[in-house]
Amino acid sequence: MRASLTVGLMLLLGSIAPASAYLRSDLGFSIDPPGGWALVQDAYVLALFMGPGQGFPPRLSINVYDLPRTSLDDLVAQVKANYVAVFNDFSVLSETEETVRGLQARSIVCSWRQGKYGVKMIELLIQSINRFYDLGYMAMVGEYDSYMGFFDSSLKTFSVFDPTYSDAELGIELTYPAGWALDQGSIEGAAIFYGPERDGFLQNVVLGHEPCNDSLSGYVQSQKSELGEILTDLQFLREGEADLPLGRCYDMVYTYSMPGPRTVQAEAIMAVAGEKAFCMAYTALQPFFDEYAGDFRKMVESLAIPEAGLVGSLLAVAAGIWLRQI
Repeated sequence: MRASLTVGLMLLLGSIAPASAYLRSDLGFSIDPPGGWALVQDAYVLALFMGPGQGFPPRLSINVYDLPRTSLDDLVAQVKANYVAVFNDFSVLSETEETVRGLQARSIVCSWRQGKYGVKMIELLIQSINRFYDLGYMAMVGEYDSYMGFFDSSLKTFSVFDPTYSDAELGIELTYPAGWALDQGSIEGAAIFYGPERDGFLQNVVLGHEPCNDSLSGYVQSQKSELGEILTDLQFLREGEADLPLGRCYDMVYTYSMPGPRTVQAEAIMAVAGEKAFCMAYTALQPFFDEYAGDFRKMVESLAIPEAGLVGSLLAVAAGIWLRQI
């Protein structure tokens, strides 16, 4: 989550003219801001569009939060608690459940005093699995109604789609399912994509790479040996070389046991190029593996290398979970 949900609404650091649509392929959404409203650089919110006027001009704020295992109720409670902590005379005027583009949402109408101004805001928190979109319109109390139509018009253009993940250093790019959370900080050299939670387990796909001076077959054997040492009841259901659109890879499906007891099923696709090994792995509880295997396959098939020169002669990259971290 970003550093603050509220302070950035007050800190304006400059502005640039926005395009007709605010498009974030990396976060999987787009919205048309009100015409003529300036995109203001801000350290605490993803985007802030400022309308015309003096004093406290109307504005549209946008934030995105990746929060696995967080309910919409939990996020709403946190937002309100933050507002109480930073705004004078903060008051919730109404709160309603809504649906935005088929997604569950919560609308909060609130007011507070900011310096000499009385401010009113409507905030929409929209949940798409593990990703939350936060859209807020605020204005001085006396101008709130007159600018409300601008927010309504922008909201009609809000769209959610499959985001694009890219690693500029490696030249890797792929699309992943809308609503899956992205974690790039938990494992060095890897990116984790968290899907829906089923029976207390987050379906996930992990991209990763590590130094490797071995052949593909040698790397696969070393990983299988290591898996045998750290996983309980390891069984390989299917394995072999695969000629994917990416090129020559090794594909294996396996199961293992975890406390519960529960059986986990995983599929890993590996490739070796130059002095790096790449792997892309999907993990789920076995009863739900097939339900999300199609999402994994689409991610593999979408994988592209826009700047292949960054990784030498790499023609096939299937980057995923560190097998030793499964």
